[in-house]
Parts: sequence; C-alpha cells; structure tokens
Amino acid sequence: MASKKKEDLGIGLFGELTYAVATLIGEFIILVFKLIFFILNFLSFRKTQYKEKSGNGFFKTYFSKGNWGEYKLYKKLIKVFGEDKVLTNVYLPSQNTDTTEIDVLAVHDGIVYCYEVKNYSGYIYGKRNDKYWTQVLRYKTKNKFYNPIRQNYAHQKALENFLSLHPTEIITVIVFGDKANLEHLDLRMTNVLRLKSKFTITPIEGKNKDEDLIAKLKPCCNASKEIKEKHIEQINQLKA
Repeated sequence: MASKKKEDLGIGLFGELTYAVATLIGEFIILVFKLIFFILNFLSFRKTQYKEKSGNGFFKTYFSKGNWGEYKLYKKLIKVFGEDKVLTNVYLPSQNTDTTEIDVLAVHDGIVYCYEVKNYSGYIYGKRNDKYWTQVLRYKTKNKFYNPIRQNYAHQKALENFLSLHPTEIITVIVFGDKANLEHLDLRMTNVLRLKSKFTITPIEGKNKDEDLIAKLKPCCNASKEIKEKHIEQINQLKA
C-alpha cells in the first residue's frame, strides 16, 4: 500500500515537472518569436526615412502606441505615393494655437492627402457634428477624445492658408487602429479607414506641383522640442 502511494506520488511529481518544463519551453518559444519580430521591425524601420522626418527613433516609435500607428500608416503610404512624397509630424501655423500637428501627409498631382491617425481599439461612438467621440473598452471603460473630423478640418484650413490651396486640393482621411470597431459611427461621406485598409490615390485632375508643395512642407517636419511642448501646453489649455 505504501509503495502504491509512493508510486502515485512519483507519477504526480513527474506530471507536474513535465507540465512546468513544457510551459517554460512554450514561453521561451514565444519569447524567441517576439525577439525575431522585434528585430525584423527594427531592420525595416532603419530602411525608411521615418526617423529623419518625424524625429522619433525606433524605440520611441515602437513603444508608443500612437507613434507606432503613425509609422505603420507611413510604411503603407510610401508604397503608394513613394517615400519622397510622404511626410509625418508636420507642424503648421494655426488659428486657435500657434501650431497644429498633422500626423501624416502625402502629395500627388498637386493634391494633398491629410491623415489623422487614431491607433485605438474597442468600440468607437460618435457623430459627424459631435465635439467629442467615445472609445469604449472591455469592462465598459469609456474614454472621450476630440472629434477627429474637427481635427482634420483644422488641419485642412491650416494647409489652405500655408500652401494657398483650394479646399478641393486637399483630401482628409481618418485612420483607426485595426482593433477598433467602427460600426457605431455615423460617418456619412467622411473618409474613415483602418490601418489594414487598402490605401489608394484618388484620380483628380490637378496641377503637378508636388515638388513645390513638398519643399514648403519639409521644413515643418521634425519640429523642435520647444515647439512640440508649447503645442501640447496650448492644446491642454483649450481642453481646460
């Protein structure tokens, strides 16, 4: 009877040990895959001009959800427009604040594509004319954020004034993260996409003045720390 108990105990300990070892091996394999994914992303990042245009290095980009969303969009757009025609983190003179920040811009045939990136997850609620939209996460956690349509309208007016463009020469687009559920949005004619969406160039008869537009916009990229901090401070004052 005693030997039977010892045998059962031995089997139990062996089973627990096997389970522990299998768990460790599984976690190690996952860690290896994450490391490989991290290295591949680093190498891919180094091949782009994103750091030079945004001022954000790989680590600052990779470990920031917002920056990572902008970078992913940037990578998709350079395949469509060409890297020389895509800019990021563009600071232009504005009305309510000294500057307004545009996440990503692209230029083609004299048309400026203005992208506002919201790398959010969860359910997104909002209407075109609402001042704020709402993000609802699991356990019903709610976060309000400024209507990105209004944000892009401010960006559009800044572009019109800075580049002397007609409203028809600017196309505004809002881009959400792939984990965002947009079925509750009342969007009507607004361009709202996900990062995984297919991005295309709208065929418009425009004047081919891309080089002039890019030349004017490039100095507005990679703004100084002082400009960025003052922009954030003024935005917070408006929210207060």
